[in-house]
Amino acid sequence: KRYEGIFSQYCQMLVDGTVQEVVYICPERICPRIERLFLKIETMFVDGKIRPINDSFRKRFHFVTYEGWGEYAKNF
Repeated sequence: KRYEGIFSQYCQMLVDGTVQEVVYICPERICPRIERLFLKIETMFVDGKIRPINDSFRKRFHFVTYEGWGEYAKNF
């Protein structure tokens, strides 16, 4: 539930134009788990309505390890 709330808040920020993308920088051992948790979420609460999540939102979330951050940032 906690990640669903966080995901919905970020989606609202994406809709509002507050942010363009979301990058999670995590320890290597938990990065895949966090990404799976976010990708399992099927609906979001945006603009006071529950909506299905589409790929335009999913592709704007990135999950990077601490070790991979330097390389990711170069290509950003």
